[in-house]
Amino acid sequence: MDPVSWDTGTLPWEHIRENDDGTLFVDASTRVDQDFTQEREDLGKMIVRHMIRCVLVILDLSDSMEEKEAKASNKPGRTAFLKQTLRAFAREFFDQNSLSRLGVIGLFHSEGHILVMPTGNLQDILSFCDKPLETGGEPSIRNGLKTAHIVLRFIPEYVSKEILILYSSVRTCDPTPIGDVVKDLKERSVRCFVVSFAGELHVLTKLALDTSGSHHVPMNLDVTQQILSKFTLPFPVDSSSHSFTKAIRPIPIGIPQRSSPEDVEDNSFICPQCLSKTSQPPTDCPVCGLLLISAHHLSRSTQHIFPLIAFNQTRDVPEICHGCTQHVSSQFAYECPKCQQKYCTNCNKFLHETLNHCPSCPA
Repeated sequence: MDPVSWDTGTLPWEHIRENDDGTLFVDASTRVDQDFTQEREDLGKMIVRHMIRCVLVILDLSDSMEEKEAKASNKPGRTAFLKQTLRAFAREFFDQNSLSRLGVIGLFHSEGHILVMPTGNLQDILSFCDKPLETGGEPSIRNGLKTAHIVLRFIPEYVSKEILILYSSVRTCDPTPIGDVVKDLKERSVRCFVVSFAGELHVLTKLALDTSGSHHVPMNLDVTQQILSKFTLPFPVDSSSHSFTKAIRPIPIGIPQRSSPEDVEDNSFICPQCLSKTSQPPTDCPVCGLLLISAHHLSRSTQHIFPLIAFNQTRDVPEICHGCTQHVSSQFAYECPKCQQKYCTNCNKFLHETLNHCPSCPA
């Protein structure tokens, strides 16, 4: 039985099915499909979201990363696991947030070190994950938050500021309490989210609560990936919060053109505001500071504001899926409310998570 099924309000016995030979089995795919449908319905209700985000990932690189798990000789070490987790998170983050920035801060030797400045280039994060990480000493939550606060001070107000802490220790070595740092983060509308692999800490739980974030303790790798996948989507903005007015303010952007349209190998672009040369978008103009993006990035960034509506689950299963033209073997199909075309489970997820458009509906 799923240990968290009681918390989610689901009934495990509803997923028991019977094979042709009379044996019983648990059909976990039914619950996954139901959770996915509910998630898409909730996503459609949340309209106000930040298009641009700046997320700082704080990694616990203390001596706890050098500890070995019991009976885990065939599993990767904590450092390798942390790299694998960060690499997968960065790929999905930039896929869902094409205009956002992602930075990395390390906690080791009781200090917070900037390992990767906020960047919109996925390759910068992947290159960091390929390098050996320096670990050792004690972690300091206060120094890590203070370093993150210094970095976030230079981020514009219309950008959503978030901190994601991946913690693997059960202690912290702080010179003074973190109350003043948490107060500064709240004044700048910085939300802190914590994923603690070793267990729940009161100081981290209170940090997440005071900054309107959340605290999670994953049980295994699959749960860790599910938790981090939720952080890749922009969070809804509360209409009563101070950040609501910042989320709906106009954002100055520009779409640059290539400096040499005939030369395909030339990756330089011209800023439409100051006419200076700059690198490939998305980036900030080094002269006037204008945010430069392409039409593709703008389209990808608005997919969470205007999401594809959830399809209706139906038992009227067609023989052939309208999307992949393959035989539908599941007990359910998903029907588009506009064009009434039916899709299989995989196509339903692909249309909502990747394509964000029904191919049968008019544009």
